[in-house]
Amino acid sequence: MNQPLFGKQVTRIEFWRELCPHLTIEGSRDFPQAIFPSVKSLVERICVEGYVNEPGVLPLNAIEALRVGIKRLQENGIPPAFGFVYDEFWQIFRGLAPFLIGALGPEYRLLPSFWAWYVEPTDAAAGWTPHRDRPAATIAADNMPDSLTIWLPLTHAAPLNGCLYVLPMQWDDNFHRRNTSKCADMVLEGAQLQNIRALPASPGSLLAWNQTLFHWGGRASRMGTEPRCSISLEFQRGDRAPLTTPLIHPTKIPPFYSRLGLVGRKLRKYAPFHGFNTPEMQLLAAGLEWKYGFKS
Repeated sequence: MNQPLFGKQVTRIEFWRELCPHLTIEGSRDFPQAIFPSVKSLVERICVEGYVNEPGVLPLNAIEALRVGIKRLQENGIPPAFGFVYDEFWQIFRGLAPFLIGALGPEYRLLPSFWAWYVEPTDAAAGWTPHRDRPAATIAADNMPDSLTIWLPLTHAAPLNGCLYVLPMQWDDNFHRRNTSKCADMVLEGAQLQNIRALPASPGSLLAWNQTLFHWGGRASRMGTEPRCSISLEFQRGDRAPLTTPLIHPTKIPPFYSRLGLVGRKLRKYAPFHGFNTPEMQLLAAGLEWKYGFKS
């Protein structure tokens, strides 16, 4: 599907329903239940290393439905972030409520910050470059997070298709000094290289980290056997000032046109990194954000 043709269809809810008939828009109220070994232990790990990588948390049938949806978008030349027009891309995170309550408190909120990846197994492909999601420290003195990024693999994530890598925060000198504002200046060399940790993950795993954690997506390889497909959504404590607006109640999914406005906002920010930075796509993204910008 060429981008001008797609642009003419983007605001038609019927277009999206026909593209992925196994997914819903303003329809299903169900959400998949997650299984946690121990919420307390997951939160403790977040406070020590800055992240968790827990397998077998989400049901595979729910993950597979999202994977098929992302693949359908990719095949039609549509940025995978448009997966968030569908209910299921929001509902998958509702089952994680026990963990999010344990880490962020009962009044936690969704941030309007999400993305979806489809990293091909080629030498030219890679995940995002090393960064911190929020350079200003978003953790308390006891290392409890004020905000979290949740990252869900929809396929196997492995070194050959660009899995995540992190610098656990106990090995991050800048973190200990709370000097995290200049993440671009951070260089890992010498003995620090041994502190890097790869995070291979299977579908249904829960990956989460505080937003100060230094992390990145690896370089993929032609030797990989499948794409790395994944989605993410960000959350914050409800008793803190909004890190960005509008904050979204975790039980309320934005309506269809507001979802389009949010996707437009994300595309304007991130499309240049993902091969969708054509003038047509930037114009479409700006138009969606301007016309359907979500208001709380």
